[in-house]
Amino acid sequence: MSGAQNGRRTACKEKENDKTRANDTDSECPCNDEPYQRVPERQGVEEAGAPAKLVGTEWTVTSLRGSSLIEETEITLYFEETYLGGRMTCNQYGGGPDSGRYTATEGGALTLPGGLAVTVQLCSEPEGIMEQEATYIETLRDAAAYRIFDGRLEIADARGETVLVFEPKE
Repeated sequence: MSGAQNGRRTACKEKENDKTRANDTDSECPCNDEPYQRVPERQGVEEAGAPAKLVGTEWTVTSLRGSSLIEETEITLYFEETYLGGRMTCNQYGGGPDSGRYTATEGGALTLPGGLAVTVQLCSEPEGIMEQEATYIETLRDAAAYRIFDGRLEIADARGETVLVFEPKE
């Protein structure tokens, strides 16, 4: 990446952190494509359910807080109209419309239930699996925005940092 382009990315990142540029058309900013939207408050989204682009999709985690998953593990996430859920290598999470209910908007705001239901299986292998699952659930609960970009689902926290990256489940 050239120094000039890196400078534009830095400026763009500052704009993303500011979150005032939802419809910014600044051609100097290489990361304008479908920017994240900041959610003012977790309860600030009034619509229930999700936009059509999420409903009926299933994803596999490729990055958790910037790191790959432990070898031979998998974490999935699926979206239905009024609830979400998924499987981790050891446990499942989500549930029906009460425990797995979420809200997503066309603009990219995402609110997940604070009381997301999680099964309580204990697994000792591979090493670190329980910590990875706990980190994933904590990260998912902190979700504030999403976007689908280059065929991937990216989820960001309230600071606008991408904390989860998924690819479509095969």
